[in-house]
Amino acid sequence: MERDRAQAEAALDGVAAEAWDRHDVPALLRLDEVGPDLFRSRYNQRNVNAALYGGQVVAQALAAASRTVGGRPVHSLHAYFLRPGSMDVRVLLRVERVRDGRNFTTRRVSAIQNGRTIFDMICSFADRQHGFVHQEAMPAVPAPETLRTLAEIVREDDRGLPAYIRSFGAPGPVEVKPLSREELTGPTGRGERDYWLRVPDAASITDPADAAALIAYVSDFWLPATALTRHTRPSPGDDMFVASIDHAIWFHRPLERPGDWLLYHTDSPSAKGGINLARGLLFDRQGTLIASTAQEALQLPR
Repeated sequence: MERDRAQAEAALDGVAAEAWDRHDVPALLRLDEVGPDLFRSRYNQRNVNAALYGGQVVAQALAAASRTVGGRPVHSLHAYFLRPGSMDVRVLLRVERVRDGRNFTTRRVSAIQNGRTIFDMICSFADRQHGFVHQEAMPAVPAPETLRTLAEIVREDDRGLPAYIRSFGAPGPVEVKPLSREELTGPTGRGERDYWLRVPDAASITDPADAAALIAYVSDFWLPATALTRHTRPSPGDDMFVASIDHAIWFHRPLERPGDWLLYHTDSPSAKGGINLARGLLFDRQGTLIASTAQEALQLPR
C-alpha cells in the first residue's frame, strides 16, 4: 500500500505551476483535490530569495488540512521549513489524519515538490468551549487612513530605501502601511515595530476556513525582519542572508472582514547564534486580537 501511494504521488508531482497574477490571493490559496487526502496548488508566489513565499506554503497546507476536518475551526499550527520551494512546479500537499477526537482534530501536512518534502506542519482544530475570556489590548497607533502605503512612500521618494523596500513600489497582493518612513531605512534599536496590512482581493472570502488560511498567509509577511530592527535596517538584501526555519500560529478569534486592515504588532525577544526569534499579535481594526504568531529565522550578515 505504501508503494502504491508513493507511485500515485509521483505521478501527480512535478507538474508545472501556472502563472499567477500577483493579486488574487484567494486563487493562490485554492487547491485541487487530486487523491484521497492529497491536494495540489496551481500557483506560486516568489519570495526575496527567488524561492516560495513561506506564507503561501503555510496557508496552502492549512487549507488542505481544513478540507479534511468537516468544518471544525483551527486553533493552532506548528511548522518547519525544510527546504527552499521551487517557483517552477506546483506544491503537492499530503494530509495525514493523526487524530479525530470528540473535541480536537489533529492533522499533519507535508508539502512536496519533485519528490522531496520542503515543509512539514502539524495543526489542531477544536470546537469552542465556554471559559474565561481576555485579550491583550491593541497598541495605540495612528489609524490606517492617516498613513501612506509603502507603495506611495516608494513612489514619492525612494532615496535611501533598500532595494527590497523599493520593490514594493509596484502593485502586489499585500498593501502595507508602516508607521513611519524612518523605520524602513535603518535600525530603530527597539526590537519591535507595528504596521498595518491588508489583502484587498480577500474581501471576497466568506468561508471561515478560507479566512483562517488568509491569516496564515499574512502571518509571515515582514515578521522575521523585526529581529533585525535592533541591529540594521529591517529588510533583507545583498548584505544579509535570511531564511525562515519554523513558524507557529495560534488562532484566537475569527476574522470577520478578510479584506480590511490588520495591525501587526511584532517584537523580537532574542537573537543568538544566527537564529533570531520574532513574535507577533494580529489585531483587526476594531482592536480584536485575531491571532498570535512566532517564527525563528536564520539571519546572517554576508
